[in-house]
Amino acid sequence: MRGKIYTLEELDRALPLVSAIVGDVMEDYQRLRDQLEALGLKGRSWAANPEEIVFDLPPGARDLVDEIRDHVMELGELGLYLRDPATGLVEAYGEQGGNIVYFSWKPGEQRVRFYHGLFGSHRERRPVLAAV
Repeated sequence: MRGKIYTLEELDRALPLVSAIVGDVMEDYQRLRDQLEALGLKGRSWAANPEEIVFDLPPGARDLVDEIRDHVMELGELGLYLRDPATGLVEAYGEQGGNIVYFSWKPGEQRVRFYHGLFGSHRERRPVLAAV
């Protein structure tokens, strides 16, 4: 494990900046999806060889990929991890009940109030207060 271990208060204070960055990611990601769909590339797997696929994209789409990467790196510098560019779900290390966990936030949530275990999935998010 590497990265900052946040308190809920620290993450809540960072939300205005995080929200702005995530909003940019989501907007760029949707524009990229629209461009890929227009090119007939919707649904193409990026996991096989992402660098090759990006190289094959037209310049406008490559620019969007670069912008998304820049935003992801910016979140990383803050100690946050983008889990889903479509929903804007981000996570950061935190502590819950004496254990290191992932605190989880996505746009529309006013504060960071969910977590899941390090080896769990964001689909297993639980309210922080339920585990205190």
